[in-house]
Order: sequence, then structure tokens, then C-alpha cells
Amino acid sequence: MLSSAALQAAELGDANARDCYVHRGPGMTQSGLINSPESINTYRERAPVLIDSAIADGDWKMVDMLQYAYSPSGNNLIAGLLGPDPVQHYRYLKLFRLGASGYMIQKLDKDLAYAGEQITAEQRTQADAWALTTQQAYFHGSSTTVAPSGWDACAVPVE
Repeated sequence: MLSSAALQAAELGDANARDCYVHRGPGMTQSGLINSPESINTYRERAPVLIDSAIADGDWKMVDMLQYAYSPSGNNLIAGLLGPDPVQHYRYLKLFRLGASGYMIQKLDKDLAYAGEQITAEQRTQADAWALTTQQAYFHGSSTTVAPSGWDACAVPVE
């Protein structure tokens, strides 16, 4: 089964498989979920572990997926698992912004200012500290180069 191979590759450390699995879940199609409903329980169990490993690996794509998933407009499978959370949305958006370069900075600053208005000053301060500490510990390079606007979590990487 394709989804079990993707999960196995993700758990063995393939960052592309991990990002795709977390983004699309165990069924690459809606019918895949219908035909194998038990796979959603596996997803519920394994996705958080894969998310943690992605952050420890400095995976900017996962950060971008998480900032979207926690946002009020998040509507993919990972958003369904995590649910909207304004503090988590701000944390991951701030982390992504810390790694940003180029033309995306201005847009991210606007998004971050809006997200910051949705939480308390204390929550912003704690989230800012978490984002800075996390970036310094795990992340390198430009978030917006690795995960440019419109990137696809399941695209075949060009090496």
C-alpha cells in the first residue's frame, strides 16, 4: 500500500516523505481514506511524532505547514488534526518569519502583526522567545527559499 510505504519512508528520515505524509495524510486521495479508515487512526498517532522530528531537523516546510494548519483558515488534513490555535499559529509564523528573506518579508510582517493582535502581549512575548530559541537551535538558511509561496509538499524533489 502506498500510504504505508510513505509512512515508513517518513519514519526512516526521508524529509520529503515526512512532509507529504503529514500534509496529505495516509490516503493520497479521499477514496484512500474511505477504503482504509483505520489509516486515519495511524495518522493521528504518527503525525505528531513526524512533526516533532521535522522541527528537530530544521524543516522549514513543516514550519510553513504548521503555521497554516494552526491558522483560522487552515483546511487541510493536518489542520483538521491540530485545529485552529492562535498562539501556535503566531509561534510558527514568527519562526518562519525569522528565517525569511527577500520579497516575502513584507507580507510575513503584515501576517505576523495581524496574528499578534489575536493573542495577549504575554503570549506574544513567550512565542517570540520560543521562535528565536527554536530557530537558533535547529534552523539554517532561508525559510522562504526552502518553502517559497505556492510550494507543494508532495512534489518530487529535483536533486
